[in-house]
Amino acid sequence: MKVGQIAVTADHKIFFCSGLDGSLMHLLDGRHEIQVFEFDGQIRDLACTGEAEVIYFSVVPTPQNGEPLADGKIYRRHFGEGRPTVVATIRQADVGGNWWGAFTIKDGAIHIATLENDSRIFKVAGEAVTEVGRSNGHKIRGLTVGGDGAFYFVDGNGKVFKTTNFQTAESVLTTGRRLTDVNLAAPTDGARP
Repeated sequence: MKVGQIAVTADHKIFFCSGLDGSLMHLLDGRHEIQVFEFDGQIRDLACTGEAEVIYFSVVPTPQNGEPLADGKIYRRHFGEGRPTVVATIRQADVGGNWWGAFTIKDGAIHIATLENDSRIFKVAGEAVTEVGRSNGHKIRGLTVGGDGAFYFVDGNGKVFKTTNFQTAESVLTTGRRLTDVNLAAPTDGARP
């Protein structure tokens, strides 16, 4: 199994997924035990808020036979409450047809990033989808919010960037590896969408 995306709760619990098989795993209290949740769909990204025992994840089906990219959904899963619930449906028509699942939650609002050069950032509140910025030369593959309120993202070129407005971004980490996701522990006061 290949780890595709990760998320870290405010109390430092680690969740990760492989993506293609719909498995969501939870590393139990730093031990070598894993709790697995299976979902019928391709999990694309993960996010956490300040909520205990909760993970958010996006699902976007892979197009088949030249079909356009399908609409996606963002789910909330509380590990003590059974099945996940849909918290947002992302219509490709509302975001230009290039959303592959990258998202984060800031101050109770879902923010998504399209996968294109100069990725567009949208804020999702209920049925309203509003463009709030462009990444100014970056194709955002992974997105999160830090405890400082800034957005952090990767574009697949071995760097982690920090921004507050997506027009300007500062490189905060450079590696020799192709990064597909970035994550920091969720803010303890992170609100639920």
